[in-house]
Amino acid sequence: MELGNLPIVSDVHIDGLVKSFGSTRAVDGVTLTVRSGEMFFLVGPSGCGKTTLLRMLAGFSAPDSGQIRFGNEDVTALAPNQRDIGMVFQGYALWPHMTVAENVGFGLKMRKVPKDEAEQRVMEAITLTGLTGMEARKPNALSGGQQQRVALARALVIRPNLLLLDEPLSNLDAKLRIEMRREIRRICKQSGTTAIYVTHDQDEALSMSDRMAVMNAGRVQQCDTPVVSYRNPSSKFVAEFLGEANLMQAEVVEITERLAKVRLASDQAEFQVEHAIEPAQAPRGVTAPLMIRPADLHAVLVDGASEAKLDPGLVALGEARVLDTQFFGAMTSVAVEGEFPLEGTLRVQSSSRDVDFGEGDRVRLYGPEAAMWLLPQDTPQA
Repeated sequence: MELGNLPIVSDVHIDGLVKSFGSTRAVDGVTLTVRSGEMFFLVGPSGCGKTTLLRMLAGFSAPDSGQIRFGNEDVTALAPNQRDIGMVFQGYALWPHMTVAENVGFGLKMRKVPKDEAEQRVMEAITLTGLTGMEARKPNALSGGQQQRVALARALVIRPNLLLLDEPLSNLDAKLRIEMRREIRRICKQSGTTAIYVTHDQDEALSMSDRMAVMNAGRVQQCDTPVVSYRNPSSKFVAEFLGEANLMQAEVVEITERLAKVRLASDQAEFQVEHAIEPAQAPRGVTAPLMIRPADLHAVLVDGASEAKLDPGLVALGEARVLDTQFFGAMTSVAVEGEFPLEGTLRVQSSSRDVDFGEGDRVRLYGPEAAMWLLPQDTPQA
């Protein structure tokens, strides 16, 4: 079932938004556009400014400078109740003395929607969120996931221009969080609502979003699709925030707009990788971080028979000693201590059936050119 008579939702424009608390600039000149019907994530570590940005979108906090527009309408100075926004909070905020149906219909009652229309809209929202048969229950008779569905139905029933979700799954256990990720995305997409979702959980952002803005220290580090953000991060911060990332120092031999020819040491072979560097910032001989995700790093025992089975297109990166292995069922994570030029601890993720070595074993590491990505050196923020 879909929610009827949804408003035509315009793009949300955030232009140069700034918010400071004392000497701390919580949001530092953020500019973003969220497209109509999009599921957009603000993701980053605690204190990065994502919740402050969400509060300004909701009208709970006024920016020091900058502008927020819904389509062509400037809403920067409007009160929360003038913005036509639905909110889903971390703590659900349900009325304990009201039934599910009464909680869902509360916003319609405040808006003085006619009774017949309100009842129809409540049932549409209850059906959409999978709460059919629970209309007469009180919140204390519901599971955490069911309470979250009630909060979502209550926010959607008013047919908002924009749905804001602030860490909505943080109170749920791991298995329920995974289930609710799928459900929240399904519900938002089926309702056609534009949604902006705040989280510090990389898995939520990667699995649910159409696009995401990765934030750090009040600024947007990268705004892109989950696949691009994960495979082609714009900085070391984004690479390391969105999952585990192995970083090696590579010497730039030659660079163009798209490809860089690099080597890990002067006596090793050169190979080509894509990059996120301005060519002018990477003259010949400069070193830069080379990223490869643990799932793309191949490890084989030195002098082992499995080495002969490797794809000939893989690049030999160096040797390492196994520190430990961690079994996760279908996948095993292996920590290795690299030898020059792979100095430091690296991670390898492989199918548990493919891991046949243990602590102390010496392994040789390989990676495909297409899975490696050259990053700019971090520069201090002004």
